[in-house]
Amino acid sequence: MARNYKKGAYQDVYGEKKEPKRIPVMTVAIIALTLVAAILLTVFLVNFFGKPRLSTSNGGATVTDSRSGITYKLAPDCYSADLDKSDPYAKLGDTEYYKLIYSDEKGRTVTYDPHKIIGTEDEFGAISLYVAEDVTLPSLSEFETDKALVYYIRLIEYLSCAVNPVDAAEIQKTMVNGESVPRPLRTVEDSIRMVYLGSSTHPYITYVLKYYEDYSDGRYLYDSATDKCVKLSEGVLEGIFDR
Repeated sequence: MARNYKKGAYQDVYGEKKEPKRIPVMTVAIIALTLVAAILLTVFLVNFFGKPRLSTSNGGATVTDSRSGITYKLAPDCYSADLDKSDPYAKLGDTEYYKLIYSDEKGRTVTYDPHKIIGTEDEFGAISLYVAEDVTLPSLSEFETDKALVYYIRLIEYLSCAVNPVDAAEIQKTMVNGESVPRPLRTVEDSIRMVYLGSSTHPYITYVLKYYEDYSDGRYLYDSATDKCVKLSEGVLEGIFDR
């Protein structure tokens, strides 16, 4: 004899009438809350284990990593470095901060500890370094210079020229031991050179001096960290900055 069942019912192997199981409303709510919690946890983990977020104070002179608690202070603009711009270390708004990189004695690329120094670069290519509060950068007299690059502009192109180690050390010695004089009021714009001093004992940073000439054939080196200007005597470092 045919059996009539209401829609949704079915017959088991024993011929018994069965009703489809319904998922309780409470179970549905628990599943939904679990999914929401999983999404929130994912967002938290991305923020916690992702790129550090920085906050700023003192008009941008210091930045603090909220994760590590490290506060970095803006270094004088006489210090520069190469930055690993392939992988930002941290962000502050739209500004990215990078780890420092340098080449070791075997030519391998080495990453410097970002808990000590990080850097950023503006739209014009100017690099700013931020140094952890417990880190002290070497002064020029402590730098032990053994290499140098001189950067200059021809038309609209930036060019550079390597300086031999003896002359590089002489640049440092002249700047440290030379007599301080007032900066010239007027300088020949085409004479300006940026001098990047390197040191094997501090390979992760460079110390930047400025060279320029006045309209009386005077030649000068300038250190922005100490605001010291030295006039070069005749015959001292001749030819190094003439390109």
